[in-house]
Amino acid sequence: MPNVWMNRADGGLHAQAFVDGDYIAIGWLDDIDDLCNIRNSDVINELLRLEDPNRGNQVIGNYASSIGEFVIRMQPEDYVLTPARNRRWLWYGRIAGDCFYTDDTGACPYRHRRKVEWEGQPRDRHEFPVELRSKLRQRRTVFLVADLEEFLEQAGG
Repeated sequence: MPNVWMNRADGGLHAQAFVDGDYIAIGWLDDIDDLCNIRNSDVINELLRLEDPNRGNQVIGNYASSIGEFVIRMQPEDYVLTPARNRRWLWYGRIAGDCFYTDDTGACPYRHRRKVEWEGQPRDRHEFPVELRSKLRQRRTVFLVADLEEFLEQAGG
């Protein structure tokens, strides 16, 4: 069963670049071009610690969780939501590829990406039931919202 993920775009700052470029992205560890090949969260933790030894364990844990979700757990055929600059609106689409690294950052500086096939226009988050809107308020950059069946049930199809 496919999953539904949230991938924030720095407060919506990069959401239009995501949609125009048919991708989602994360902006950590951009100097590591093989991050997408890592399959162990302990390695991600260590890379974050090496990048900035002054980072606290909680910050490292939060960052590593989002990175791990993006590079390890997300899969092609899963779905993704990303808030527009006006956070009332959520773009949604189907993940169409594995994680990859790019040197051509264009309108968005984030280098670790996944191809996405975006669906039409964004949806108004206020159309979703309160329980689902509550799930979407998590502050992490990347997180699992629900499996697709549960999401469709909560979102009303």
